[in-house]
Amino acid sequence: MLASMKDLFLGIGGLPLHPLAVHFAVALFPIALLVLVCVVIKKSWREKYLPAALIGLVLTLPLIFIAQQSGEALSEVLYEPQPHSEYGELLMPLALWTVALAIVLWWSLRKKWKALFSQALGIGVICLSVASLAMSFVVGHSGAEAVWGGRINADQQSVTDSQGNQETNQASGSAITVEEVAKHNKENDCWVIIDGSVYRLDPFISEHPGGNAVLTSLCGKDGTQAFASQHARQALPNAELGKLLIGPLAPTSNEGSSGSAAASTTNFSASDIAKHSSTSDCWTLIETTVYDLSAYSKEHPGGAGNIAALCGKDASSAFANQHGLARTPASVLATMAIGQLEGPATLPSTNIVYGDDD
Repeated sequence: MLASMKDLFLGIGGLPLHPLAVHFAVALFPIALLVLVCVVIKKSWREKYLPAALIGLVLTLPLIFIAQQSGEALSEVLYEPQPHSEYGELLMPLALWTVALAIVLWWSLRKKWKALFSQALGIGVICLSVASLAMSFVVGHSGAEAVWGGRINADQQSVTDSQGNQETNQASGSAITVEEVAKHNKENDCWVIIDGSVYRLDPFISEHPGGNAVLTSLCGKDGTQAFASQHARQALPNAELGKLLIGPLAPTSNEGSSGSAAASTTNFSASDIAKHSSTSDCWTLIETTVYDLSAYSKEHPGGAGNIAALCGKDASSAFANQHGLARTPASVLATMAIGQLEGPATLPSTNIVYGDDD
């Protein structure tokens, strides 16, 4: 039953419900508030139109509830935009307080309470209405900022940077080597290999819907498998990626040092994994795949402590027990894959048991 409710709030007809619900909420709720304020301020309208204004405001409350619930459902599938989600949680209580005080005002007028008391209630209704209007603006603005903030400038900068990098590579007459990509392994200088091409992701890291850590973990590495696992058939990520292209990857030889370097980036022994046993340098093994969780420890919903217990160990059982067939954790994990286990799995297995809230 709970799962079906979440699916109901998540989307309609294969499209997310939240953007549609938000547009209704942020448009009709402020209009109802403005009508209420005008009716309360003008004495001749107060007794005549206050019930209608109050009913109009009450009818907008379900829209706010649907917008809030659909946002929470969407955040479980994609990501939770901060501080937009926090502001969204504050709007409903503020709206309820406004409605409650407006009802008390209407009752005081109907029962002919003292004029001074009714005036005080009217001032309170106006103040709460103004606060609700301001919060509606903050919620809408923070939501727009979470989706579109900096996107235009970032896209323009990405196109400019990509064009400049491509021209430089064309002028030099050479493709980019694996060794050169490996040097650009920081959040502010991030190159990634995907399907034989090299991309500069640092202009886009702060805009990535899945969080910074997902992309930071790929810097200086081959992210083909991670990108295919998450975005293979999605048009939008592929279009965004095309704007960040630097140039082609130089072919690697199977002989000599280049071949050895390439091999070492995809295959690791159990002893190699065991060396990376701290949260700042954290590798873990799940089934036969090696993952680098270093950059993700601070963003893990269960806290860095749960990640620390996996570092340098075999986390197959821990991950299966906690996430099983859950799609979102597996998709996020795929972006941090760095290679495969070579040789026998002799790592100690974690015995961590997560709580319900982890």
